[in-house]
Amino acid sequence: MPADTPAPADPTRPRVAALGLLTLFGVAVCALVAYPFLPALAWAVALAVMALPLHRRVERLIPYPSAAAAATTTLVVVLLGVPVVLVAGQLAREAGSAVATVERAGESGKVDEVAARVPNGPWALDWARRNVDVDAEARTLVRRLAGDAALFAQGALGAALQTLVCVFILYFALRDRRRLLGSVRDTLPMTRTESDYLFTRVDDTIHATVYATVLEALVQGVTGGLVFWWVGLPNPVLWGTVMFALGVLPVVGAVLVWLPAGLWLLAVDRFGDAAAVLGWGVLWTGLVGNVLYAYLAGGRMRLHAVPVLVAYVGGLAVFGISGMVLGPVAVAVTLGLVDVWHRRLHPEEHAELSPAAVPESTARLVTA
Repeated sequence: MPADTPAPADPTRPRVAALGLLTLFGVAVCALVAYPFLPALAWAVALAVMALPLHRRVERLIPYPSAAAAATTTLVVVLLGVPVVLVAGQLAREAGSAVATVERAGESGKVDEVAARVPNGPWALDWARRNVDVDAEARTLVRRLAGDAALFAQGALGAALQTLVCVFILYFALRDRRRLLGSVRDTLPMTRTESDYLFTRVDDTIHATVYATVLEALVQGVTGGLVFWWVGLPNPVLWGTVMFALGVLPVVGAVLVWLPAGLWLLAVDRFGDAAAVLGWGVLWTGLVGNVLYAYLAGGRMRLHAVPVLVAYVGGLAVFGISGMVLGPVAVAVTLGLVDVWHRRLHPEEHAELSPAAVPESTARLVTA
């Protein structure tokens, strides 16, 4: 064949290109379809990882995979759902009581007494009364709530749907976890050891950011509510729940609750009660909370404060409450992939990722 004769066209190249484009289009459509259920998927995976030790115990008692997964899923729903329902009912009662307490305080003149004890308090209270029409604001709020009733119902329906999808995915994640992990491992362009190492990062991150954080915030809310009840502050269940919610979020903390409460107790000359509230807050923030977090995390991988802050805040901003899981997991997976690349490019600087190097927690996760 002469040198200037063009090579024959490869008839398979257009087919391969078309197959690649079709695959990318299919993946994009599937991602678009699944995106509305991203919160349910994220929390189902997180719950599956955290409920895995419980599920192993259930499997020893129930040798049938479907029945064992159904039993574990039911236990998870009961353990999470019953407290939520009970606390929600108590919160509704506490909120009504709080409104009544505020109204009585305003009518009896207690607000003026407290303001008189605070520097510039009378001036601030007088300014608020001259510039804020409380009755008009209350009527506006009621009208707005009434107008948003349909949106509230729609949001409640969406939350119920997300919960049902989460429970559905949780059941199959527990029942078919070996098959699912095997499929993910076969899809990843990595060796088995590298994929197990990546699973390590995900498992550690979920436990450190969800299990430890939520339990630490729960203990904080319970103990804070008990302190409020002990010193006689009103609505301890309400404020304990608020402290729990604030403890889950990054940067913002329960200090927004216990510090004003302690200062108010000081203003009304309840020095012993103020010392109890402020002492609990300082002790928890400075020592107990960090020690409890370290114990719950169990020595697992913890990112530096900067990527943790970015992962939490960025995840919450992009994905909502599910970003508490998705943000840190995304950062951990990305750092794990970077680590895998670094080990491949510089093998002389790292020990080989042998099975012995995979922590016991992940060995249980990927083999159970």
